[in-house]
Amino acid sequence: MAFCKFSNNFLIKSKTEVDNSFIALFLPTLPPMVVKVYLYGLFLCENPNTEDNTLEGMAKVLNMSETDVVESFKILEAEKLVQILNIDEFNIIFIEAPDFVSAKKFDKEKYASFNTQMQNLFLGVRMLTQTEFLEYYNVIENFKVEPDALLLVAKYSIETKGKTVGYTYINTIAKNWAAEGIKTVKDVNEKLLEQERALGKLKDVLAALKIFRIATIDERQTYIKWKKEFMLSDDAILFATKYAKNSFTKLDSNITKYSTMGLISEKEIESYEKIKKQLLELSKVVVRNLGQYYANNEPVIENYITPWINLGFSEDFIKVCSNMCFKHNIKTLEGMDEKMKAFYNKGILTLEALDEFNANNVARDAKIKEVLKAAALVREVTNFDRSMFNTWITSWGMNYDVILYVAELSKQTLNPMQYINKILKSYKEQGVNSVDEAKKIKVSTSMGESKNKKVNTTGVMQHTYSANELNSLFANLGEVNDD
Repeated sequence: MAFCKFSNNFLIKSKTEVDNSFIALFLPTLPPMVVKVYLYGLFLCENPNTEDNTLEGMAKVLNMSETDVVESFKILEAEKLVQILNIDEFNIIFIEAPDFVSAKKFDKEKYASFNTQMQNLFLGVRMLTQTEFLEYYNVIENFKVEPDALLLVAKYSIETKGKTVGYTYINTIAKNWAAEGIKTVKDVNEKLLEQERALGKLKDVLAALKIFRIATIDERQTYIKWKKEFMLSDDAILFATKYAKNSFTKLDSNITKYSTMGLISEKEIESYEKIKKQLLELSKVVVRNLGQYYANNEPVIENYITPWINLGFSEDFIKVCSNMCFKHNIKTLEGMDEKMKAFYNKGILTLEALDEFNANNVARDAKIKEVLKAAALVREVTNFDRSMFNTWITSWGMNYDVILYVAELSKQTLNPMQYINKILKSYKEQGVNSVDEAKKIKVSTSMGESKNKKVNTTGVMQHTYSANELNSLFANLGEVNDD
């Protein structure tokens, strides 16, 4: 008796897996008796120590004669689902259910011409096996590829790889092309013509890489990808070989990288390669300023630094922006990228433009400060103040003197800024935009007190900004929360 084993109840509650290909291909056509034998056989394979794991036991459980069980297994063996090892003792091995079409019986007449032509392609080298033919049929019927189209693919594969090429390589090409909708003789001929056109220029590329042989199918496909998907010219591809270290794989990697960064001309590629070391140093500065570290900075260069440079940002501006972002609690490249996009939308690409933008913000903050003073609010300007002021000036078109006038009235209220906003909205609706017009309209106020706060003043600083200035700067780029 075994030291440890499952109880019968435990075994009954466990699961027996059935291959989907058996359900899809064999279940609909096999006799019910054979299906019962197959499923119960799988159960016994999962639980080999059960008392019923014998020919007699199976026949008894399934309420069948032993002869019927044997005949069922012979049918399953013919379908290549099981293997009968010993007729006398009747030992059965269950085999993985074959793939879709390979398990089916094919019409020999239907494929007679195909078989002859395919074998002739390998004449004098080897005889094709039944397995190879079944795999070809699989592609024809599952992928809806015309037999003559598959013959063209095989011929093409032999021409490029030699007669030792295996059926798996031929079928892989056929399946990939079928996925592109290339399934007919006409489609394949057009694809082959495209490959031949690519071959002429590709010879020059391989020669530049010091590769002196005929281009493989994969290399031709890759070259077509560079042309069609990445939109590179023949000259640009040939130029890129200078930086590929005589490796086609390296060339593909580089061109893919160029495409990701939007570099498709010789000039753009040359410029990138020349400044790559410079960009590496810049990326290290940016990452360090953000308080980050990357063992490999190439993704940083590809996804952030190069796109920023391509947008026209100066290197000094990028460095300063990374420092400002860190001080404003933005410590990721993604977060910095959002700010860079906001700067770009404002046309701020250099430190000079940044200084001008910041000076305007400081001047605007000074005006807001006057409003706060008129409202008897002794505190620093907040992003909420800036947002409201921008609405009054830009969206509502309010006169600054009118804003100051209403601010004077608001100092008697409990919530001056809310009061100013309410009155100015009323003025906007009535078309009031001068102090004289405002004085003609009676407004009510409620008495209250304001809390006094210590006032601090700041001036414009060259590329080193206070927290308040950064708030102002970023607030005018877009919506920013107060710290």
